[in-house]
Amino acid sequence: MQDEISVKPLVDILSEQLKERVVMSGSGYVLFDSKIRVKQSDVDTAISEQSVLYMKELQDNKLSELEIAYNNANFLDIAYMKTTFQANKKSQDLITGILAGGAVPSNFTWRDKLNVDVSMTFAEFQGLSQDIVARGQVNWTKFQDLKAKVKLAKKQADLDLVVW
Repeated sequence: MQDEISVKPLVDILSEQLKERVVMSGSGYVLFDSKIRVKQSDVDTAISEQSVLYMKELQDNKLSELEIAYNNANFLDIAYMKTTFQANKKSQDLITGILAGGAVPSNFTWRDKLNVDVSMTFAEFQGLSQDIVARGQVNWTKFQDLKAKVKLAKKQADLDLVVW
């Protein structure tokens, strides 16, 4: 795994793990300030453990990045009835509350992104909500698929291919 992702220099890894300064290394061994000699297999284990920790950190960062992108995608404006409506969290909460009432007045309007009142029936208003929900479902599926790719990634190059 050492070749697949960036890791700290061997000297730093060993110094951190053993709390000693590396003074020399050679084929099959590493020598420390206190004259401790470490086998190459132990060195390889230290490198492997560091690589796993680093990859986990990269995966966690990528998952956070994807979650932000997912949340942003769910609150983008949405085109409906030949105009564009805001679909931010506040708007979606208002829509949910109105729909819970089961009806809208006969002169009901909903303001579009440009603050122009758009007349809507209850069915049309439900349609706006359905479009927002459908987009949310597409985003959710995409988010879950990308999270799975992140969890399967074995190297940074794999993670770099995972983009919203």
